[in-house]
Amino acid sequence: MVTIVFAYRNREVSRIKISLDSLQNQNNQNFKVVFVDYGSESKLADQILKLVQSYSFSSYYYLPTHLLLWNKSKALNYGITKAETPYVFIADVDIVFHANTITLFQNIANLDKAYLFKLGYLDKKVSENLKKSYVFEDLKPKHFGTVNGMILIAKEALVKINGFDTFFHFYGSEDVDLYERINNAGYEIVNNESHYFYHNHHVIYNSYNDKEMSVVPRLYN
Repeated sequence: MVTIVFAYRNREVSRIKISLDSLQNQNNQNFKVVFVDYGSESKLADQILKLVQSYSFSSYYYLPTHLLLWNKSKALNYGITKAETPYVFIADVDIVFHANTITLFQNIANLDKAYLFKLGYLDKKVSENLKKSYVFEDLKPKHFGTVNGMILIAKEALVKINGFDTFFHFYGSEDVDLYERINNAGYEIVNNESHYFYHNHHVIYNSYNDKEMSVVPRLYN
């Protein structure tokens, strides 16, 4: 069995529903979800709580960190400690899962290996189809990329390397650092070529106009 760990803060409810619905539709239901809300605004957190708890496979955890900078590493580390299964998959709230994803995980999971996967990026127009009934195979990504942060690995391996480095804030780098430390610890890194994960479109984090004031702190580079 595998636990899928999500780290979240202040994203729209519909986006989370799309991802969790794709898990609800798995052909193999032998999995759990740990959903960590790292300090969302209270009104939104209430909505997400109700949504996540409506799925029998999901557990919701709220961390009262709304006055702290976004730290995905801390959120994921907390989620990993709550996982009670031998294997963990580090996910993203933007992921849409193929119906055979859990079966794939069960077929390849190995205590001595860590698996990276291809992620297909959907454009804005195609992503609009996710809000209604869709066929996964009919969704056409604009391109695929290998993502270090989307990884299937034994929980004991993450514990051995002390999880994510909480030095990292905002988005990026924490996944590359984890990958390097997993590799240095002697685990074999395997790139799986299955096209089972699509990315729901959103504005690129670093593309916001820095000339405009924002209430959301961010750091370029």
